[in-house]
Amino acid sequence: MKIRSQLLLVMVVALFLMTSLVTGVQMYTAYIQEKESMQGILQNQATQFSNQVEMWFILIKQSGHLFVSEYFVQNASQKEMQKLLGNMHNELNAFDDLIVAKPNGEITNIYPHNSSAIGKSMVGYNYFQDTITSRTSQISKILISPTTGKPVIVITQPIIKENGELTGVLLQNIKLDVLQDMSEDAKIGQTGQTLVFTSDGKVIVPQHSETAGHISYIPSELTDLFKKDLRSIRQFTRDNGEVVMVATNRVKTPGWGIAVTITQKEILQGFYDSIKYGVVTFCIIFFLLSFVSLLIFNKLFRSITTVTKHLTSMNEGNFASAKISEEVIRSAPQELQELCTTFNTMSQTIQNNMDVIQKTNEELMISEERWQLALQGNNEGIWDWDIKTDQTFFSARVMQMFGYDDVEVFKSMEEWRKRIHPNDSEKIEQLLQDYLAKKTDFFRGEYRFCCKDHSFKWAFVSGQAVWDEQCMPLRVVGSISDITQRKIAEEALRQVHEQLEIKVERRTEDLLAMNEELQSVNKQLQFTLENLQQTQAQLVHAEKMASLGSLVAGIAHEINTPVGVGVTATSHLQKVTKDFADLYAAGDLKRRDLSNYLADSEEALSIIFSNLERASQLIRSFKQVSADQSSEARRIFNIKQYLNEILLSLQPKIKQTQHKIIVQCDETLQIDSFPGAFGQIITNLIMNSLIHAYGPDQEGGKLTITILEDADTISLIYSDDGKGMSKEVVSQIFNPFFTTNRGMGGTGLGLYILYNLVKQQFNGTIECESQLGKGTKFIISIPVERGARNDKE
Repeated sequence: MKIRSQLLLVMVVALFLMTSLVTGVQMYTAYIQEKESMQGILQNQATQFSNQVEMWFILIKQSGHLFVSEYFVQNASQKEMQKLLGNMHNELNAFDDLIVAKPNGEITNIYPHNSSAIGKSMVGYNYFQDTITSRTSQISKILISPTTGKPVIVITQPIIKENGELTGVLLQNIKLDVLQDMSEDAKIGQTGQTLVFTSDGKVIVPQHSETAGHISYIPSELTDLFKKDLRSIRQFTRDNGEVVMVATNRVKTPGWGIAVTITQKEILQGFYDSIKYGVVTFCIIFFLLSFVSLLIFNKLFRSITTVTKHLTSMNEGNFASAKISEEVIRSAPQELQELCTTFNTMSQTIQNNMDVIQKTNEELMISEERWQLALQGNNEGIWDWDIKTDQTFFSARVMQMFGYDDVEVFKSMEEWRKRIHPNDSEKIEQLLQDYLAKKTDFFRGEYRFCCKDHSFKWAFVSGQAVWDEQCMPLRVVGSISDITQRKIAEEALRQVHEQLEIKVERRTEDLLAMNEELQSVNKQLQFTLENLQQTQAQLVHAEKMASLGSLVAGIAHEINTPVGVGVTATSHLQKVTKDFADLYAAGDLKRRDLSNYLADSEEALSIIFSNLERASQLIRSFKQVSADQSSEARRIFNIKQYLNEILLSLQPKIKQTQHKIIVQCDETLQIDSFPGAFGQIITNLIMNSLIHAYGPDQEGGKLTITILEDADTISLIYSDDGKGMSKEVVSQIFNPFFTTNRGMGGTGLGLYILYNLVKQQFNGTIECESQLGKGTKFIISIPVERGARNDKE
C-alpha cells in the first residue's frame, strides 16, 4: 500500500477523534484562561523580585567602589584600615567578612579579625588575579565560606591611588542569607517557591535545611534558560511527579536567574474537581483510538524510525553501524525503499571521506609541529614572496631582527631589495634568479641588510619555490636568520690567523738574527700583548651582546602571550560582527541580538586592550634597558624604577625557577650616572646567582638587592642564600676566564666584566664575602655627585 493511502486512513481516524473531543476543547479553553491568569501573576512577581535583587546587589557593589575611592582609605595604615572595614561591615549587614590584600596576594586586614588568615596569599584565586591584571572590579562564582559553611559570593575592588598606583584589593565576601528572607516574602501561595540560581544551574536561594551550605541544582527543564531570553513562563515536572509552573527573569548584575514557581495543582484545584469525570471519559476514548492509530502507523513509520536511528549514529560519529538492513528495506513502501538505499550509499561515502580526512589531518599536524620546532630551535624568521603580485610577507621575528616595529613596512620585494647593502645586492639577486631559472637546486645566500637605525646586519636567507604545471615559479617561501655574530667571529678569527702568521714569520726571522735584532723582538712582543688585550676586549663585548640577545629572546617570548590572546579576541569579535551583519542583511535583527553583540564586543575589546597594554609595557621596559646596555651615555635616572625595568626584562629567566628577588631601595632616589653599566652589573649578579649559586633542582632561593645612600656614595649590597664559595674560589672570581661551571657553558667573563665596570666606569670599589653553605654577598660602593642625586635633599 502506498504512503498516500495509509495517510488517508490516518486522516479518517483523526476526523473521528476530533469530533469526539469537542467537549474536551471547551474544557481546555477554561483551563487556558485560568493558566494565563496565573502566568501574569507569576511573571509580575518574577520581575519585581529580580529588580529587588539587582538593586540590593548594585547597592553592595557601589558601596565597595565608593569605599576604595576615598583618599583616606587609599592611604590608611593597617590599623586604620581595620577600623574602616569594621564601619563598613556594620553599616551593611550583608558581609560574611571583608578582606584587604596587597597586589602580591598577601592578606593584611580581615574583618571580623581572624589572625590565622593574616599573611595568607590570594594569588591562587582567579578573580583576584583578574582584578590585579585588569585593575577593575571582578565578581567570583558562588563559594562556600570556610568559617560559616554557607554560600558566599566575592566582589573585588582594586585600591588605586590618584597617581595610578595599585596598592591593594578589597574583597567583599557577601553572605546570601538576606536573599533567603527576600525569597520567602516573594513566594506565591502555599506551594509556591522563589529560586535564585546561577548561569550553570546552581541554586543560591533557597538552601536545603538538611545540610548547611548545600548548593542544589535547578531542574533539567530550566537549564537551557541561560541560552535564551529568561523573561518567560515555563512548566516542568518535579521528581515527585508534581507539575510546576515557573516564571523566570534575569538579574543583569551579577548575571543570576530568578524563578517564581507554584504547583499546577494549587492553580487549578477547583478546575480539576469539576472536570474529573469528563477527563476519565476522554482518556478511555483517547487510548482506544491511540491503540488503533498505533497499529496503522507501526508499519508506516518503521523505515522512517530506522533511518532516524542511523542518522543519530552518524551524528555521534558511528558510521560503521549506520546501515539499514535489507529486510527493513524490502518491508518498506516503494518511496521509502529508495530513501533507505540512498541513505546506505551516503553513509558509506561519508565513512570513506572521514577516513581520508582523519589521515590527512594527522599528517598535517605532524608536519606543522615539526616545522614550528625547527624554526624555534634555529631562531629564524619566515618570508613569503608572491612572484605574480610582487607582494611579500615577513614574520614578526624578521622585523625584530632588524629593529622594525611594523610588519607591513615591506609590502613588496622591491622595498626589501632597496635595503640590501649595495655590495651584496647584485650577488644575492643573481643567486635568486639562477634558482628561479633552475640553474641551481636551492636558493641560499648571505648579505648585509640595513636596519631601522641605519646600521647593517648580516643575514642568511634560504628559500624554496612553488612551481605551476608549466614549471613556472609562483611563489618563494623561506627563512631568514641573523648571522652578524658569526660574521664578527669569523672576521676576528681571520685577523687572529693573519696575525699569527705574521708573528710566526717574524719569530722565524728573529731566530735567524737573535743577537742583531733583540730590540725588534721586544717591540714584537709588545705588539702581541696589545693584540691579546684587543682580543680580550672583543670577547668581553661579545659576552655583553650575548646577554642582550638572551634578553631579546626572553622578551619576545613574554610578548607572544598577550599578543596571542589579543589575536584570539580579535578573531572572535570578527566572527560576532559577521553574524550580526548577516542578521541585519536578512532583516531578522532583534533588540536582543543587538544587546548580545554589544556585550560581546565590549568584552572582546576589553581583552584586546588589556593584553595590548601588557605588551606595550614589556616593550617600553625592554627598549629602555636594551638601549642603556648598548649605550655608554650618562643620564639622571631613578634607581628603584630602573631596577624594576631590569627585573621585568629578566623575568623570562627568573620565572623558570622559584627564586624570589627582594629589592630594598628608596622610591625617590635618583643619580646622575651610567644606567647601561648599572644594568649590566645587576644583570651579571642575578645571572651569576641563577647559574652558580643554586643546583638544577633547588628552588625557593632568596636574592636581595639593597641600595643605601651616604654623603657622596651609593652602596649596592647584593646577596643570595645559595651554596656559597670557598676562600680559594673567592680569591679568583674577578679574574678573566675563571669559572667553576665551564662544562655547563660558563665563560668566566661575567664577574670580570662586573669588576671592570665598577672600577673603571664608576671609579668605585667591590668586595665579595662568601662561605660554603651560607650564600654569597657583594658590596659595591659607587661615588656620585651630591647635587645630582636626589631632589629631596
